[in-house]
Amino acid sequence: MQATIVYGFDSAQVASRFLNRVRASDFRGVKASFRQGGTQVRIVYPLAELDGYDSTCADLDELASALDGIEISHQ
Repeated sequence: MQATIVYGFDSAQVASRFLNRVRASDFRGVKASFRQGGTQVRIVYPLAELDGYDSTCADLDELASALDGIEISHQ
């Protein structure tokens, strides 16, 4: 099963910074791509089959928030 999150940013430059940080980070199995003219970033990652808490979504939200991004959708 996969999770999909779309984050929105004020500019394509900030969205690019977020995308590059996600790709350079230690997010296991996360795929990131631009959407909507480069101001949105779509994230797709596999949901972990763990007995505990998977912090991927929270970590991505925190990173986006640090760049003044917002979560637009989550599936």
